[in-house]
Amino acid sequence: GLPAIVAGIYCQQQFGSKTLQVWGFLFIAACFFLLGGCYNSFGPKSTFGLYILLLFSLNFGPNITTFILPAEVYPPKVRSTMNGISAAMGKLGAIIGTYIYQPIYDRFGISTLMFVAGSISLSGMIISYFAIDSDLDEGFESATTSNIIYDGVDQHDDENKNLGNGESVQQ
Repeated sequence: GLPAIVAGIYCQQQFGSKTLQVWGFLFIAACFFLLGGCYNSFGPKSTFGLYILLLFSLNFGPNITTFILPAEVYPPKVRSTMNGISAAMGKLGAIIGTYIYQPIYDRFGISTLMFVAGSISLSGMIISYFAIDSDLDEGFESATTSNIIYDGVDQHDDENKNLGNGESVQQ
């Protein structure tokens, strides 16, 4: 828990949210794949050690960026709404995972379940890599002061001033 969160906060400040998200998903996937591949061949102490490493990885990367990325990704005008939608999609994924994991375990066993979880983590890594703008690694300030365009008007364009109601005034 806490050591992973502290390490994740440090890494997020050093490397940025996208980098932490991508590497965090890779770390989670590696732990799941190790558990899946070694579950039956390791003794209880080694398996427990891998489980502790998995718990560290789960709290390290995406657990932190889940709360940071919506503030960096979405423009201020829609940030609250999109943050809510993002949270709802996360809950939907948790519900789906809850219902599909038990049948996978019952039919194929724990090792296959760990490989499935690792594959889902790799999918998260790939989606994060391609869907999150690399400029976000410059930090929150960069995301909030980037060239955001509302209603067709560049907010940082000195020649136009947006009145906040979709109308603009030429100066």
